[in-house]
Amino acid sequence: MPYTGTSLAYDNNDNVYYIQGGAYSYTNKYQISTKKWSMIEPIPCIYYSGGLAWAGNYLYAACGGTTKYFFRYNPVSRYWEQRADTPDTIVASGQGLVYDGSDSMYLLRGNGGTILYKYTISTDAWTTESSTIPGTIGNSYGASITYDGSGALYIIRGNSLGGFYKYNIGTQTWSTLSSAPGRVYNGAGAIYFEGKIYATFANLTQKFYVYDVASDTWEVGPTALSEISIGASLVKGSGSTAYALAGNYDFVFWKFNLPTSTTSYKYNGKFTSAAYDLGTPYGYIGLSATVASPSATTTTFETRTSTDSATWGSWTAATNLKKIAGSTYTYNIASSVNRYIQVRCTLDSDESYQTPSVSNITISYYGDPTVPTNPDTLNSYTTATQAASLTTNTWYNYASPYFAWSGGSDATGSGILGYYVYFGNDENADASVSGTLQTAANYTASFSTDGEYFLKIKTKDNAGNIADHWSPFHYRYDGTTPNTPSSVAADPRSYTATNSFTMFWTTTTDVTSNSTSSGVLGYYYKTGAGTGSFSNDQLTTSTQISSITSYQNGTNTFYVKSKDNAGNYSDYATTAYYYNGSAPSAPTNLAVTPSSNTSNSFAFSWDPPTSYSGSISEYRYSINSLPSATNYTSTNTEALTAGAYATIKGTNVFYVVAVDEAGNVNYDAYASVEFTADTSAPGIPRNVEAFDNSIRSTTSYKVGLTWDAPTDLGTGFAGYAVYGSSTATSCDSSFSSFTLAGTTAGTTYVVASLGGTALSSTTYYFCVKAYDSTNQYSGVSSTVSLLPSGRWLTAPDLSSNPAVTAKTKSASVTWSTSRTANSFVKYGTSSGSYGNEVGSSTQVTAHSVALTNLNPGTTYYYKVLFTDEDGNLGQSSEYSFKTLDAPLVSNVKCTDRGLYSMYITFTVKNASKVDLQYGKTTSYGGAQSLSVSTAESTNSIKLDSLTDGMLYHYRLVAEDEEGYDYNSDDYSCETLPEPKITSLKIQYVMGMPTATVRILWISNTAVTSIITYYPTDNPQSSKDQISIALKTSHDMLLKDLKDNTDYTVIVKGKDPAGNEASFAPQKLKTSADLRAPEIVNMNVESTIVGVGDEAKAQIIVCWDSDEPTSTQVEFGEGTGSTYSSMTQEDTNLTLNHCVTIPSLLPSKIYHLRALSKDKSGNPGISEDTVLVTPKATKDALNLVVDRLSKTFGFIKKIKLFNNGK
Repeated sequence: MPYTGTSLAYDNNDNVYYIQGGAYSYTNKYQISTKKWSMIEPIPCIYYSGGLAWAGNYLYAACGGTTKYFFRYNPVSRYWEQRADTPDTIVASGQGLVYDGSDSMYLLRGNGGTILYKYTISTDAWTTESSTIPGTIGNSYGASITYDGSGALYIIRGNSLGGFYKYNIGTQTWSTLSSAPGRVYNGAGAIYFEGKIYATFANLTQKFYVYDVASDTWEVGPTALSEISIGASLVKGSGSTAYALAGNYDFVFWKFNLPTSTTSYKYNGKFTSAAYDLGTPYGYIGLSATVASPSATTTTFETRTSTDSATWGSWTAATNLKKIAGSTYTYNIASSVNRYIQVRCTLDSDESYQTPSVSNITISYYGDPTVPTNPDTLNSYTTATQAASLTTNTWYNYASPYFAWSGGSDATGSGILGYYVYFGNDENADASVSGTLQTAANYTASFSTDGEYFLKIKTKDNAGNIADHWSPFHYRYDGTTPNTPSSVAADPRSYTATNSFTMFWTTTTDVTSNSTSSGVLGYYYKTGAGTGSFSNDQLTTSTQISSITSYQNGTNTFYVKSKDNAGNYSDYATTAYYYNGSAPSAPTNLAVTPSSNTSNSFAFSWDPPTSYSGSISEYRYSINSLPSATNYTSTNTEALTAGAYATIKGTNVFYVVAVDEAGNVNYDAYASVEFTADTSAPGIPRNVEAFDNSIRSTTSYKVGLTWDAPTDLGTGFAGYAVYGSSTATSCDSSFSSFTLAGTTAGTTYVVASLGGTALSSTTYYFCVKAYDSTNQYSGVSSTVSLLPSGRWLTAPDLSSNPAVTAKTKSASVTWSTSRTANSFVKYGTSSGSYGNEVGSSTQVTAHSVALTNLNPGTTYYYKVLFTDEDGNLGQSSEYSFKTLDAPLVSNVKCTDRGLYSMYITFTVKNASKVDLQYGKTTSYGGAQSLSVSTAESTNSIKLDSLTDGMLYHYRLVAEDEEGYDYNSDDYSCETLPEPKITSLKIQYVMGMPTATVRILWISNTAVTSIITYYPTDNPQSSKDQISIALKTSHDMLLKDLKDNTDYTVIVKGKDPAGNEASFAPQKLKTSADLRAPEIVNMNVESTIVGVGDEAKAQIIVCWDSDEPTSTQVEFGEGTGSTYSSMTQEDTNLTLNHCVTIPSLLPSKIYHLRALSKDKSGNPGISEDTVLVTPKATKDALNLVVDRLSKTFGFIKKIKLFNNGK
């Protein structure tokens, strides 16, 4: 029965747990879905004012009282497990423990102190919070703690006080809140839900309080169904539910539905109707409704209206309340008349006892459903003066057009109220939405923004009916000037003697303003002429105009501007163009320096002509003949530096004319000056030699000549003349046999032909003369001869392309050529970038070059090079090859580990041999070899004679076909340790139906769990309990042991390799059975046997016991604690029991209880059960008479005689 320290806990699923308190250990479970209580394993301590809470999958309990015990209960295995003791004894209340939803629990110390403990679940450790509670917590007198799910604890002090505190877990700080509005004493409790704390203060009261966290205020909640006192407890359940015990030895158990934001009762309520479409109202009659308003209630109505059901006017109270009949009332509607209306009804209940009701809300109004007729005539003008008309869908630049209309009517309706006028950019705009309502039948626009404008009109009557759209005008406005033409230019750009110019400019666009442009209509152009066709603007749509003439000699001006389709003009753009029709006069002040010279070196200077236009672009001069269009040399300077200008020895003449920028030139307007060259001829060339410069492969024969300059070059040396002949003679004996081969200013010359005929492979004869700038020649040189035969000038061809034989770190490149050449290869790892070159200088046609020190698995790019005996270099295109991949070891694993051996498995490819190196350090020391195929293969090598429990390092060394080694990473693997068992503990488990012990032990490696146990004096009855799970921490329960018996227990285990660990046999003795069996699942039913006066009742009692027991029931009439009768005891020990109690009286109260004794005679007694046996049923004749008497009243007078009486 609930008394001091009783605790409740909810498992966040379907169960509420209850520990009785009051120095008892009874533990019960209430299943929410079935609404049934059941007893579970009692907590293994005397429970008194500690705390109970659910966390994770366990039920945690602090025993309190004079102990520090702390347990947790596993509902799956159904046993209690002792955890770390609390730091000190706990004397607070039955609600002093709370879970924070994470890894911590908090416990009130109580006992008149201010200490709060924290328990960390994962580490099974207690700590004391550094910050103490502002007020002392009493000795189990109503203190409670609850958690808000957001990092705060709330504590009610108790001890007939109302202290109330909040603890911030994150900052470890306390704050004092508004005190509880009453004395908090034994049985008080508190829970948190949706921003509020619900609390019972107990103290033999029925009061229930609610604390609002946001406002720090208390209010009185609903009254409990009975008094709450010592032993009461409160716990939060699922959703918005809570559960509570009334306490004070009372088994009353309540469920309380907590109020939420959607279920709380309100003292005031408002009903707002939907928006009602009245169509086309123009007056209200009123509002009527059926209203029932009990006492202390009121009902008010308000209305609001809208033209579009989106934007609403203010709520306005309905006025002039009148009662028509019964509960029907009328009101005046004070809101403005609009198409849409809403009604709001406010219901008030001052005492929250009764509520008013409203129905049959009716709105009465006047309406006009007929749509008015739009106008049918529109007059449009440029301005309000109506000076000029406008045409729809045409571009204009008038900023204030004027429109007037006529023809609208509303026939017999409510009359025209006005016109919705829209004049804007949206062609699809609704005038009644985007326009303005006006009464006038005209409209003057005023705007400065370019765009497409649409005039749209809707007629509206006084009832709000609006006609369809009338869209009479599309006005296109462009008030922005177009862009000025740019890049205006003339062709030609400079002075010209041709009076015809072409003008160019870039295409001009109209300025876009507000995303609007009427577009460029064309261009107006003219010149600066005062008269003639080009003196006035002329229109063109092209950006090029030809045949523009000048209006004066010299600089002229061309003008052009843009015009758009709305009539706007841009500014003029201009360009200059230039005309000149006259040639310059002769240059002036022509002079020569010196006038006579023994060497051919003269300089000339002059000044510009006296008459020309624009600028002089060039001067043209000639020597010893008049200048002409085909006889001149050009210069753009007014001086010639000293040079060989004389063409003959003696007197020479220099002529010069001027050319202006227009290209005008008069060859008859020249200046001239004479000068004399008194020069001497050069000497004879010396040391003439011939050499073969032929190309054999193309039969291209050439003779090269070289010589030394004459000792005396004379005064005007100009060059050398080379002569040749195929006749076997010399120049000094038969010069007429020689032909001029060519001239040169240098001392070498290559002869490829004579007299227009190419040389052949025959003997030729050559000599050389020197000459000066006045055409004086020296005597002939000595004669030389040569037979040209040629040499190879191109490299040999490739007879076969390069081929490569590649290995891991080397490669061989082979190829062949059409002629002998040396052999070289340049190579590298990047295309086009080589960096390495190797080869041989031996001249061969079959070539082979070895490449070494290459990287495995690498692509190389290469070219082969070959040079013939004449130094002609040949090379191939770029090729590539890839070296063989280095041996690769992968998937290295250590398998089949034993105490003294292990297998190393691996996959290898591109290797011919693998060495496995191993040892206790990375220095290794041991090795095994294995020959393998270069193809990928998986292999295994066994290492044995190892030490158990030892970490070994190993690596694999793969060798390729060239004998190179490749080391794998370092790996490690540990042999299995010899399994051993240590730290074996034996614990006796109390409160179980049969003798039970708990065996705990530790193994040094993961092994299975095996326990062999038997009575020490009966080894042949041994049993095994096995768990194949591999673990190092072991925990097993041995149940159903014999009471007061010596047992031998042997603990063993095997690792994955089958190695066994065992512990020395342990002796233990079970205790005598002093525990009474528990009676559960008791069910009592009563039936009637027989009918009429012979009917008897019988009671069938069935129950289960948690251990084999006997079967017996004691019973008696009425209620109380004494039993007058008892069934015969069935001494057969069983877990399931049923007893039938026959020959009892119908319609009688009986009470009974079940009795079960275990093998040790410990009695189990159930709770007292009270029931009433069923009524006896009448016999068949009496049933028939009863039914007939209910159908026919006269039968009630019939008496039934039986047995002849």
